[in-house]
Amino acid sequence: MTRLALVVAVCVAFVAIPSGQGAPPMTNQDVVKMVAAGLAEDVIVTAIRQAPSRTFDLTPTGLIDLKLAHVSDPIVRAMQAADNDGGLRAPAPRPAPTSSAPSSPPSATPSERAVSSLPPTPPSTPAAVSVQEPTALGELYAISRPTGGLVSLERVQMKERKVGNVRSQGVFKPAVQDFAYYFEGASSPVTLRAGEPQKFAIRLLGSDRGGKPATAEEAQKHFLLTKLQSEEGRRYITRVDTQFDVRTYGMPAPGLDPRKPDQTAVSFELTPRSPLGPGEYVILLAGTHNFQFIGNYQASSDRWAFAITER
Repeated sequence: MTRLALVVAVCVAFVAIPSGQGAPPMTNQDVVKMVAAGLAEDVIVTAIRQAPSRTFDLTPTGLIDLKLAHVSDPIVRAMQAADNDGGLRAPAPRPAPTSSAPSSPPSATPSERAVSSLPPTPPSTPAAVSVQEPTALGELYAISRPTGGLVSLERVQMKERKVGNVRSQGVFKPAVQDFAYYFEGASSPVTLRAGEPQKFAIRLLGSDRGGKPATAEEAQKHFLLTKLQSEEGRRYITRVDTQFDVRTYGMPAPGLDPRKPDQTAVSFELTPRSPLGPGEYVILLAGTHNFQFIGNYQASSDRWAFAITER
């Protein structure tokens, strides 16, 4: 083999090896190691997106392990987005086959030459989803994706029943009776799908002289999401709670409450801090009066139920 033929053969063999071949797929442990090493959040997200392949464990157990390892929510969301595309980047397009005999392209007509001289049309980008603002004060809704519309939730009233016998606490203390708290019906008629964005919206009033300010920080103190357990045609309260991340959105609007025309209504968007799996849930809003935050959390409470179903 001549020297020139040997060089060509080596180059062809090198080009035939795909980029990234043989590299192990990125795993949860790789992400945890990058977080522990103190890499910036955007650096880790870029590494996730550019990985040739990935095998992430995004089951509830995997997500809990990531949370315990202090992996932030934006990084977890990047892992979920990458996992949805099958864990592989799209392969580069194959080059068009070339003919052994050179051929001259047909000459373009004047109209074709005019069109080809125009600048290329930039690709269109999808418009951002505009979330609808509630028109009613103090009513909680689920936000529908991708339309941004509002879906009414099931209004429920909590009931209680005695559990076990009365227990004595001693001679000088009153006896204790345990209670179980529940809602009627084994399942909510309002259903959301697992894996879809889970967000909620409500509109409440700003404060007057006796109330708390209608800020995202204050609203976060008043909402709680709890999982329910169905048993014998009822949905019972459990100890599995989830906190919300809350933000304000839209335009504050005065005069929605005719009894308080000077007060301004503010819209809030609530996002659970961890994804909700299939099951029954209830959201509690406590410590309000006339749709306005107050200091006493026992003064008034409202509850809305819904179910998460499989895709």
